[in-house]
Amino acid sequence: MGRSDLPQPPPADTLSGLKRTARMRKRPLERLIVDLVTTTPIFGGGVEAGRLDDQVPIRVPSIRGHLRFWWRAMQPAGTEPDAMRAAERTLFGGAAGEEGAASNVIVTVAAVQPSGIDELNPSFNSADGYALFPARGERGQPAKLRWKPGLTFTLTIDAPLADVAAVRQALLAWILFGGYGGRTRRGLGSLACASESSRSEWLPAAANAAAIQKLLGCDAFANPSGIPAGNTPRLAGATLSAGPPVSSGVSAWTSALGMLRTFRQGERVARDQGRPNRPGRSRWPEADKARRLVGRETAHEPRHNAIPAWPRAAFGLPIVARFQQKNHDQRPYPVSEPTSFDVLWRDATGERRDRLASPLILKPLALSNGNFAPIALWLDRAFPEGDVIAKITDRSGRGPILEDTTAAPFDRIIADGDSPLFEPLIGHASVRDAFLAWIHSQRQWVHAAGAPPR
Repeated sequence: MGRSDLPQPPPADTLSGLKRTARMRKRPLERLIVDLVTTTPIFGGGVEAGRLDDQVPIRVPSIRGHLRFWWRAMQPAGTEPDAMRAAERTLFGGAAGEEGAASNVIVTVAAVQPSGIDELNPSFNSADGYALFPARGERGQPAKLRWKPGLTFTLTIDAPLADVAAVRQALLAWILFGGYGGRTRRGLGSLACASESSRSEWLPAAANAAAIQKLLGCDAFANPSGIPAGNTPRLAGATLSAGPPVSSGVSAWTSALGMLRTFRQGERVARDQGRPNRPGRSRWPEADKARRLVGRETAHEPRHNAIPAWPRAAFGLPIVARFQQKNHDQRPYPVSEPTSFDVLWRDATGERRDRLASPLILKPLALSNGNFAPIALWLDRAFPEGDVIAKITDRSGRGPILEDTTAAPFDRIIADGDSPLFEPLIGHASVRDAFLAWIHSQRQWVHAAGAPPR
């Protein structure tokens, strides 16, 4: 127990104010204030990945990380990576060491009003369950908790006068295209203005290029010289597609997610017609490639050839798949299927890597009239140097198959000599173009901004 007569530290908000005052004496700062509300569930957001913090629901370090990401994404095409890193370190600070530096941007969170904790296990067959599958509990274990939509907080940012315009653009991009917590690229933790009076300042009037350019004060999607993408995801050269606006953020979110779910798993699109509680065979090639690579007879005769192709890697990695071992009558197949396959990648040095973030963001875009547009934002980012590989586990007694025979270039979506069964891939050079062309053919979705599908 501490002694009450000893000097006590000031409250956190007072301490933050003192730090701000000290900074302002050295360099004049300009303040940005916005009241925000979450429109979809928050997954994670605490110190431990994937777990919420019921004591500190909104953490300043997490927001700073999101702002740094969107500051980088807002940089014009052609920005040199070293120059961008140096500018980011000067503005947002750097880790301790020779290049360590204090941040010139002060972030404060206040008036946090939690929205309630959701303990339900999302169904994988629903659109929101498709995004929330990491929140599902293991068999016999409870689901991970998440905040319901409707959490509100006040965000204050103080930035140097010379940098406030760039910081404001990063903040706007975060509100429009990002979110708080984990799995924001699948729309979790999406944001809107908590007060009607602030919508016109922080939200676009429509989900189109003109309205977004007016809000940001620039055409963030412009890449007039066609400068190739690099390793840093950017808005320059990105593509924004939007569906018809609706009055509910959750409805817009599930509409956007439904597009991806149907494209990847939907019956009569990505799968053959199935039976109740039994999906049909995938029309994507990955499962058949795994069947071919085990080098034996399997329960389903492969319909694709043996040349490796893992096109769904374009949506991010890893991909984890399990094969059914019983038929629709729940009887074991006379000849077993492989057990599973995991799609991974290896870099140019040959080092195996599990994770590759998706360039595709699906979420509700809040509009100034209070409505929400479902959007698909495909960030401009090059594939990493390296190739896609698969770890295939088989019941035949062989160990996991993970060797050069599974390797394929990232941009191989149809193997030489293969006949694609997934029709949206036909006539397209990339999964990006195939997906964007497909959603534009669905339910009045349109190209809203940036580079059109090729």
